[in-house]
Amino acid sequence: MSSTIDRAKVKARHEAHRARGKAAHEAHRAREKARHEVDRAKDAARHEMDRARGKAKEIAGRMTGDERLEAEGRTDRFRAELRKAWRGLGRRARGVRDSFRKGRS
Repeated sequence: MSSTIDRAKVKARHEAHRARGKAAHEAHRAREKARHEVDRAKDAARHEMDRARGKAKEIAGRMTGDERLEAEGRTDRFRAELRKAWRGLGRRARGVRDSFRKGRS
């Protein structure tokens, strides 16, 4: 009788440990997802600021007749747009990779 009780206790402890582990894993995934969303928002804001700064330099250069400042503004704006496009491409590639992983499991 005692071995049956012992097995039941071990099984209950094992199930409780598994549930705690699963809850911790889910909490970790939620934190990681939130961190990625914050990083994505920061990147988007950074790209917009760089693009706006480049546009402002371009306009200032055009108004003052400073071709170098105008060219620098165009370059800054183009670089920001290129960086934004590159990030988007990476995100789409990860999405394709993840869709293949889900299809296999």
